Amino acid sequence: MSGIEYRPILDTDTEAVGKMLATSFTCKVEEVSDWHERVGLENIRVALIDRQPAAALVLIRMGMWFGGRSVPAVGIQGVGTAPEFRSRGVCREMMRATIREAHADGVPLSALYAATFPLYRSVGYEFAGGWFKAEAPLSLFPRSKNYEGLHLRRMKEEDHPIVAECYTKRAQACAGMLDRNNVLWQRIYRQRNKEVEGWVLVNDDQQVEGYLVYSAERHGNDLGVAYTLHDIGACTPRGWGGLGGFLRSLYSMGGEVSWHCGPSDPLLNMLPERGFSLVWEEDWMLRIVNLESALSSRGWSPTLNGEVHLDISDDLIESNNGRFVLAVSSGQATVKAGGDGCLCMGINGLAPLYSGRHSAEELEMSGLLSGANHAAADTDALAEATSLFAGPAPGMPDMF
Repeated sequence: MSGIEYRPILDTDTEAVGKMLATSFTCKVEEVSDWHERVGLENIRVALIDRQPAAALVLIRMGMWFGGRSVPAVGIQGVGTAPEFRSRGVCREMMRATIREAHADGVPLSALYAATFPLYRSVGYEFAGGWFKAEAPLSLFPRSKNYEGLHLRRMKEEDHPIVAECYTKRAQACAGMLDRNNVLWQRIYRQRNKEVEGWVLVNDDQQVEGYLVYSAERHGNDLGVAYTLHDIGACTPRGWGGLGGFLRSLYSMGGEVSWHCGPSDPLLNMLPERGFSLVWEEDWMLRIVNLESALSSRGWSPTLNGEVHLDISDDLIESNNGRFVLAVSSGQATVKAGGDGCLCMGINGLAPLYSGRHSAEELEMSGLLSGANHAAADTDALAEATSLFAGPAPGMPDMF
């Protein structure tokens, strides 16, 4: 679509964009203003038609953990289009411009939660991981053990850096968890319309081995209280054990606790019996923005060596097109042009392979991958790709 101007938001745009997004997200203009102030105007982009804001979005500068390394990424949130400009391709063109900007900045990845799938698939995103809601009766958690050298106390603001260190130790062992920036951390500590409490488990060296941030809500006039964990994490077994014991101690006032997580969560592993639930709520989507950088900057198993010959098509980023050889050795990867291109896929298909959500064999069965000239892919090449990209089930506790 021609005639669209894409650029950072200006002070003169804020009133019109605020009204537009308030309509899109059914909220007050003041809430949009507060939100934009938190993320910073430098991270807001607008698409204009005839100098009028027609669509807008927010960029989140962050990282994503894959293979034990944080890969730089740009998250996309708050995508909205003015009603009078809908069904004209404005949002798609805005997303295309955003991806080009990220590529020009050297960002390897982009991620988002999609309100509509066709739009984001059309610009190269694909499902790459899950966001689940867990619920469990507090009575199901085991009683706390007396861990020598581990002390429970309220979280203080000066604890935030060491809490972030604890989170990082956990996140780097997972796939898809965010390397959070300050905006994402503040979303946890400052919940809208909720009073939150934070607690930390600290060892004798004043290192945080576990922490949680939660809010509580009473069920009407009943004595029962429902607890929501806005974040919980530990970096040692006794940290997880202490957190489970803390939750068990709330049983006298509460009935249940809920939290969001990936498809496998350490907190669920300590529950000794049935009675909890884990329900899929959303999938997050991933886009490979800079192919060479995305492949070389993520982590790889130090015990695996091998090559994958890719033939990639990307109608948006020219340098992502063509044949590439991914060579992995001793936990490092190199990417070079060339090879026989025996695994063919669009840029969409690479995202769930990269994250470990799907094996190469599953991608072939779903039509996202094929051999050369749309023939069946070589079974050895499929197995090699699956082996190299394999890892923990991708998921994250964050919604953005």
